[in-house]
Amino acid sequence: MDLRLLCTSTLLASLLAAQRVNEAPEPNASAVTATGVACGNEVVGALSTTSDEDWFRVVLSTVSDLVLVTSPGSGVGCRDTVVTLLDGSGGPLRQSDAAVQSGWYSELSARALPPGLYYVAVAAGANAVPGSYQLDISCLPRAAGLTPGAGAAEAPEPNDPRAGGSPTIVSAPVRGVGNLTAAGVDGDWDFWRVLVPSESLLTVALSATANFGSSAADDPVVYLFDAATPPNALAGPFYCTEPGVWDVTVDARLGAGTYQVAVRGAKGSQAGGYFLDLRLETLATGSVSPGGCGGRSLSLATTQFGPGAPLVREQPRLGSSYSVTGSGLGSLGYCFHLIGLQGQYLDLTPLGAPGCALEVVPADVLFRLATTVGEASWTIHVPGRSSLLGTQLWSQVAVLDLSNPLGLTMSNRVQGVVGY
Repeated sequence: MDLRLLCTSTLLASLLAAQRVNEAPEPNASAVTATGVACGNEVVGALSTTSDEDWFRVVLSTVSDLVLVTSPGSGVGCRDTVVTLLDGSGGPLRQSDAAVQSGWYSELSARALPPGLYYVAVAAGANAVPGSYQLDISCLPRAAGLTPGAGAAEAPEPNDPRAGGSPTIVSAPVRGVGNLTAAGVDGDWDFWRVLVPSESLLTVALSATANFGSSAADDPVVYLFDAATPPNALAGPFYCTEPGVWDVTVDARLGAGTYQVAVRGAKGSQAGGYFLDLRLETLATGSVSPGGCGGRSLSLATTQFGPGAPLVREQPRLGSSYSVTGSGLGSLGYCFHLIGLQGQYLDLTPLGAPGCALEVVPADVLFRLATTVGEASWTIHVPGRSSLLGTQLWSQVAVLDLSNPLGLTMSNRVQGVVGY
């Protein structure tokens, strides 16, 4: 094992074990009854009806980028969520019904939130059914904005391809320097075209230009489009929380291709300049491989509903919790989660376990007793350290069942890549 792998393994082994947080008993749809959750934890909840709403309380100790992600829980998932971020008084700040490549589940990002108390509400979306969900809460140190020196001026008007214009072509990371000459849906739209060379997280953030050549537009709105002619809207509109507050942020999980970010002014807002920061970040991914023996199975939370489904929704995101779930593990079976940073294929047939294979080089082993229906979950905390970006996490479950001369059977493997 090389030095980097050894250091990473030691770091992960010291921080692996994590606990899920269960929502508080109903009713929990208010600031008074909200469930307290620490940054980096994963919540397990359920919407008992399509009018149910669950609130959670989060405290930020420093200026942070907060990311909220929902996915299916165990058993019957609720299929569709709406996530709302609220301030310490319970006033709504922003809301996310769905996101790109999320099915009907939600992803909400809020950049550079000041320290303090916040609430998160999870409610049913239009396509929801009574069922379970998971909520991942990640609070990372504030990402610094790009500088004007990295800027690219918008292309000459018209640069709206919906009206026959040509968008501004840029390469991320970049700070676009634009100007809205008129606000509103019928006003000036600026399109910025960016190539995403491989599956990545595109992060979009806006800031003011009041000290850089023009007065600032006071209430910009952002959309994400594809590169078709005319372009098709993929997500948006995304608004600032109020005029004069530059807090529009979008995190879009995109496959390789060309995309366009459009900026316009809200109706009745002030025209003027803006900075548009575009970055491409390492995307957290998760995948489930076939295999296993003895009926043992390992999986990641996956939605079967909504645009693009099926979609794996559980990934090892920086600063959050990452859970794998085993089934068919035998009633009250003795189960061991093998987690490592490398894969392998070691046929266990010659050792007395026909059809079984060890597919992980273990860096750590976590024990769990399966439930009476043969299920178990393991949750690890992924530190919010950028040095871990791109790290592979390989998982497999071994069940000590004495069903063969070796005494154990193995699940298939799952693989995650640490990212945003």
